[in-house]
This record gives sequence, C-alpha cells and structure tokens, in this order.
Amino acid sequence: MTRNDELDALPCPVIVTDLNGLVIYVNQCALTTFTIAAQADITQIEQLFPPAAAIFLQTHLWPMLRNEGLVKEFYLKVKRALLPPLPVLLNVQKGLFQQQACAIVTGK
Repeated sequence: MTRNDELDALPCPVIVTDLNGLVIYVNQCALTTFTIAAQADITQIEQLFPPAAAIFLQTHLWPMLRNEGLVKEFYLKVKRALLPPLPVLLNVQKGLFQQQACAIVTGK
C-alpha cells in the first residue's frame, strides 16, 4: 500500500475502499487510532469490525452508499488489538482515489 501524504496529514482516521469494501488505503491516524499494525493483513473493511457491525455494513451501509453516495454519522465499534472495541462515529462517501471509484470512510 503506497503512502499518501495528504491523507496521512489529516487529524482523523481515513480508510479508502473500493465500492465492495476491499481496502485500498489506510491513513496514519487510522493505523494509530484503531491500533492496526502497518503490516496487518487487512484486506476487507469488515475485518475491522465485530461480527454484528460487519453484517450492518453488508446489509445497510453498502446498499445505502450505492443508492445515495453518502452515509452520514453512523456509530459502530472498531476492533482493536489487545484493547476493547473503540466506539467511532463514521461517515462514508463515494469518491475517487487514484482514478478508481471508491468509498472514503472517515471517523471521529
């Protein structure tokens, strides 16, 4: 995964996926906040969430994103290595990343 200085400079977690949840990019803040090891084998965004949240992504978030292009302020817990899950307020919107259609997930 190549680094992106602009996304790494943001003070909030950012994860970029394709429109099916395949992880394309994780910024430095997300790595730190969610305690993701840089070498972690995270390929699908669902891997970051407990099972119930992963099901929510498949049944609600991705269909809403495809229909509306934006999903604002939904609350999920993110799994963290050796720590309790972290409650996070997330926003997702369609966009482009390196000329590829994507979903941009930002957290607070």
